[in-house]
Amino acid sequence: MVRSKSYKAAVKLALKLEKPRQLLLILKEIHSQASNYDALFAYDNNNNNDNNNDDNQNVLLDIIESLNGDELSRLFVYLRDWNTNAKNAVIAQRVLSYILVTYSAESLAQIPNLADVLLFFFLNSNFF
Repeated sequence: MVRSKSYKAAVKLALKLEKPRQLLLILKEIHSQASNYDALFAYDNNNNNDNNNDDNQNVLLDIIESLNGDELSRLFVYLRDWNTNAKNAVIAQRVLSYILVTYSAESLAQIPNLADVLLFFFLNSNFF
């Protein structure tokens, strides 16, 4: 699926099969395909056609917005684990920050055990 650039299906399958390493590789592939890293993780949904890389820049937006509660819960656990490794921390923190800006506090509050995951995540981050 990654070869055919069906990233959304690949991400959903990796989450369903509980394959965190494969999911990380998919996210790294999405990152490597984007010419503008910050635009890939943009916080607004403006569909400006200023460049030819809109598909790569919006792919993560589409993926994250399509996840259900169980998939988000599993993704948060993976993000927590990835954040403990310096090689993966940048992607983990970017995806987390994107999720926190995209979803409302009310919708995130419905995710079981999210507070514990976020506490661990922030305690092991370089925010302090």
